[in-house]
Amino acid sequence: MVLMGFQGATPASGTAMLGSFYACAGVGLYLACIMEWLIGNTFPSVVFGTFGGFWTAYGIIIQPSFGVAASFAPAEAASNSITAAAAGAATRQYNSGLGLYFAVWGILCAIYFIASLRTNIPFAGIFLFLVFAFEFIAAGYFHTGTGHTSDAAREFKIGGAFAFVVALVSQVIIHLPSLCPCVGSSDSEALHLHSSVSGSIHPFCRRKSEDKEA
Repeated sequence: MVLMGFQGATPASGTAMLGSFYACAGVGLYLACIMEWLIGNTFPSVVFGTFGGFWTAYGIIIQPSFGVAASFAPAEAASNSITAAAAGAATRQYNSGLGLYFAVWGILCAIYFIASLRTNIPFAGIFLFLVFAFEFIAAGYFHTGTGHTSDAAREFKIGGAFAFVVALVSQVIIHLPSLCPCVGSSDSEALHLHSSVSGSIHPFCRRKSEDKEA
């Protein structure tokens, strides 16, 4: 929503969300990675772990106190930390670095998309939309660095729209499996439905199935 410009937000508005980047997206995804690993879901565990690293690293990049953008500022603007950060964020070197960061994540999501084709449609859809989101954001940073700000603004907005779709699709994976349709039912089709939505079988459902087979 930030990249889409809701309520006048700009890419720089992400600084106000650093707490969410570190706590919810960083620590939260690392914990999800561990929990998925404990129940034997290897692929979701890898995905959560890598994206925990993505958000933690991105938070560090835009954290003002770390001065990453300011380190790119020209010598004449480096004396003041505020102007140095703004000047550094406008340089081609800084934006090229961020553009490459997002471009590489788009490539990784393309690999994840191929790997997810054997799971389920919502999970695969997330990675497909993330490929477009990351690559459009990367293009936005590249154009920001070359001074094509109008093109960059459009690309950031398109990338943000794809990311917003990812957030909506994610709700399918987050909420539908929690309903666990196989609970209270002996119908094997319900168990198959749950697996096709979540990409894995809920531990309670797995135990029920194993008890019935025993």
